[in-house]
Amino acid sequence: MQAQTKEQERAADTARESLTSLQRAFVFPDGVDIIVIDSGGKTSMLFSAKWGNAGATPTRGMTTHGSYQWLPIKLPDNFPFPDLWAPGVPHVDRHALLGPKGTIRVDLNPPISLDTMKLVQKHQLSLYFWGWARYRDVFMGTPEHITMFCSEFIPIEKQIPLDEVKPGI
Repeated sequence: MQAQTKEQERAADTARESLTSLQRAFVFPDGVDIIVIDSGGKTSMLFSAKWGNAGATPTRGMTTHGSYQWLPIKLPDNFPFPDLWAPGVPHVDRHALLGPKGTIRVDLNPPISLDTMKLVQKHQLSLYFWGWARYRDVFMGTPEHITMFCSEFIPIEKQIPLDEVKPGI
């Protein structure tokens, strides 16, 4: 009788683990969007990190942070990927809810000036984005998950002249 009870408990644990692993929120980086903005006649570009959820359940207690930096050199091997904030912005991570099979955007502030983007386009600066999403799933007793990303903005060969970029394009 005791062996049968243990076997039933083991089967229930396996079923619970299977359900959790198949249904849980699974957050992944889904690229970076660019929005061209005009502020007082000065054109700049706002980059947004996109996050997706491949799971069948929503996230719970999700926070995110995204940073960027341009450098005159390639990213060093020992780069620490610090959490950076725009000047004057409180150092608080963003709270988010990401539904099943959904996506969200998290703006990486402040916008980048067109002059800086021209230097990136000419390969005189390298532009890097990195960040993380920390979340729990809806199943009780499961661990906190963290997903991280890092990517480099690489100008393509057939470039649109940045002097011709207008907001809304």
